This record gives sequence, C-alpha cells and structure tokens, in this order.
Amino acid sequence: IENDEAQDILGFLYGVSDEKSLFKEFIKEISELRKRYVSELEKLDKKKESAFIKDLTAQIEKLKNVLENDNIGEIINHLRTKFISNLDKYNNYTTKLKEELRNSNSQLEHLIIYEAPPFAGRYILESTDFNDPAISTYWYPIKDVLKNPDTNKSPLENLVENHIGFFDLSLVPLPLKEIRGSWSTSDNYKLFGKQLPVWLFEWAIEDFFEKTEYLVSQNPLVAIGIPNKTSISIFDFYSTNKFEINEIIIELSEPNKKDEKNNYISYPNIFEALKSRTLRLHKSNVTSGSGFPNGLLMKLALQLNLS
Repeated sequence: IENDEAQDILGFLYGVSDEKSLFKEFIKEISELRKRYVSELEKLDKKKESAFIKDLTAQIEKLKNVLENDNIGEIINHLRTKFISNLDKYNNYTTKLKEELRNSNSQLEHLIIYEAPPFAGRYILESTDFNDPAISTYWYPIKDVLKNPDTNKSPLENLVENHIGFFDLSLVPLPLKEIRGSWSTSDNYKLFGKQLPVWLFEWAIEDFFEKTEYLVSQNPLVAIGIPNKTSISIFDFYSTNKFEINEIIIELSEPNKKDEKNNYISYPNIFEALKSRTLRLHKSNVTSGSGFPNGLLMKLALQLNLS
C-alpha cells in the first residue's frame, strides 16, 4: 500500500479528514500505554523494563515531531514496519503450530482471538519472556488457561506446545479511538450486509485456518478478547447466523449458563472470584468490564483449568 492509499484507508477507518487528528490519537495511545506499564512495574517492583519505558517516551517525542513537521509519510512507514514485523512473528508461530499438530497427530480444540497487536510495545508473539510485564494485559489471561505452562519458554512456544490457536483481527496496530464503536453500528461501515468487524473476523479466521492447514476440531471452543465496541457486531451477527468453514463450526451464540432462578451457574473454585467481575452474556466473550481480556472468563470459555 502506497502512502496516499494508506492515508485514505486510515482516514476511512478513523473518520478523520485531518491526518493530525489521527496522529494525536496515536500519541494519546502510547502515553496511556506508558502510564499503564509504569503502574504495572511499580506493583511488581521491577526495574528491568526501564529501557522499555524510555523507548515509549522516545516514541511519543518522535510522533510529536512528526505532527509538528507534517511528516505524514513517517507515520505510515511506522505502521508498515510494525505490520511486516508482526506478520513475520505470526507466520513463524503458525508454521511451528502446524508442525506440532502434525507431529502429534492432533487438532486444535481451543482458539483465542484478539483485536490487534499494540501500536507501541511488544506483540505477544515477539516476547521471549514468559512473565514479561510489557505484555501482561493480554498475555497473563492466556497464561491462566495453559495446561502445561513452561516459564522458561516464550509465550509463542507455550502456545504451540499447549495446542492453543491465537490470532488477531488485524496485524496492523489500531489505536483505541472512540470511533471504533461506529464500525459495529454505522451503515458507513456496513459492507454487503456485514459490519466491518464481522469481515475482519471472518478474514482472520480463514487466514489462520489456511496457515495451519485446517488442523482444527469440528467444534473448537473460542475465547474472544476483543473490546466490546468492536465485538458487539460480531456477536450480533452470529446470534442468528452460523459460522462454518470446511465443516468447522464456530459457535458464538451460546450464553453463559444460568439456573432456574436466572443466576449464573457456579463453576468449581472460580465463581467467587467472578462475582466481582462482569460475567458476559456470551460464553465466548472474555473481555471483562475493564475492557481487557480476563483470565477467569477465558477459563470458562475454553473450559480449561476450572478445578
């Protein structure tokens, strides 16, 4: 994609006619990211990530200079570089996963779907540290469902060895801008009867299945850790439509089960912890009230490590 085309695409997705508005969103995103990581590191009393925090600060200053100098091409090139890097890590993961499934004569029974790698910071599949605080928001909920975690190995290696399918709707970083709610609700983002997130969801699944040669069980369990503003159209569409590809059926309409008194059914050892969180209507929705994936909800969705 050339700079002008990429600029038009970003303008469409983020509803901005002035590119400076988009740059400001990226700067805001990185600033919030830096605050969150600083807070996490203070809790963990870890100093080893100070270089990472400095890198985030440098990125903020760099983007501010881009904004001041109207250097549109530089932000597009940054996105392109991030995409190429993310794609390389993702292809490496799917290749290793496919080989592992072949060698063990297995099929995937669990899928985890996120929205996009971070604009700044580390992509889960590029981190080499199992307990990396820089990926804690999105990786730690996944750690909770691993049957045989190995803290001496990377997140990628753990996903492969535990036969967990993992992919994002987009490998291009997406800043957390309010307009994403419009992707699920506005007719401007409705294409051939489907909202934009539904298309991204279907394209991402098809790409993942092709890369892993459809070594997937007929009815895999799915955990969707996508922000609710984006995922609402996906759950809405598949509440009345069935997703099926090559005889693989993705069930998204199943609710979290309730008893005769309309209370959510207790699950061993984790229901008490869930009382302080929002238990989503759809079983496969693992995004909590905070807007981020939750390990307890992920356990319920994937039916792993419940005891």
